[in-house]
Amino acid sequence: MKGKILDYNISESLGLISGSDGKRYTFENSQWKATTAPAQNQTVDFEVNGDTAVSIYLDSTSSVLNTENVKQTISDIQNTDIVKKMKKVISKALNEGIQNRLGVIVSTILLISLFLPVLRTPLGGINLFNLGLGSILFIIMASQIAFFFIGVKHQWIKLLTAIVSFIVVIQLFRLFTGMANVISMFNIDRGSINVFPLISYGFFMVIASTIVLLIISFKSRYKENNPFNV
Repeated sequence: MKGKILDYNISESLGLISGSDGKRYTFENSQWKATTAPAQNQTVDFEVNGDTAVSIYLDSTSSVLNTENVKQTISDIQNTDIVKKMKKVISKALNEGIQNRLGVIVSTILLISLFLPVLRTPLGGINLFNLGLGSILFIIMASQIAFFFIGVKHQWIKLLTAIVSFIVVIQLFRLFTGMANVISMFNIDRGSINVFPLISYGFFMVIASTIVLLIISFKSRYKENNPFNV
């Protein structure tokens, strides 16, 4: 007999099927013969034992219909105005190429530097990404790379660069302030400690790339582009 699953309780391993004869049949998970888990609205083929469904198989047409539904859903999403607009924006940006190549390179270097150790400790290196604002800084940097690529208006680049620089300064300040507090906890004279050997190569990459990024953003000029005007 054919039927459709009306309900399935995972915790109790019990379900309910509406048969093609108009009756409802309960079933246990032990009677489920398909490789996929039972779910609502699945079409099934089963045998009847009183008010119970046994030897339940997923109907082959059910998976085909589900696949077609997925394809239709994807097609509907692709045909929405916002997706079509984004496709045009991406296509236009790729066709026109990188508008500020140096900006993309320096921003990428700074993005990579977030994961490099800026300070050495007995427990390992500390990088800016693992500090409080690291994830926010990563998102902003990724956006800035995209903006340099497509060539958005200069004021947006300047704004993002100012935010990035501010967050970098805050991150470094918090890092070294935390280190100073740790030194104070052990009643060690700060003047007697040489901090320089604790500074790792990531610190210099972050500082250098941030300075170059500021120069590029506020001094250099490039072709502005409005990729959303498509």
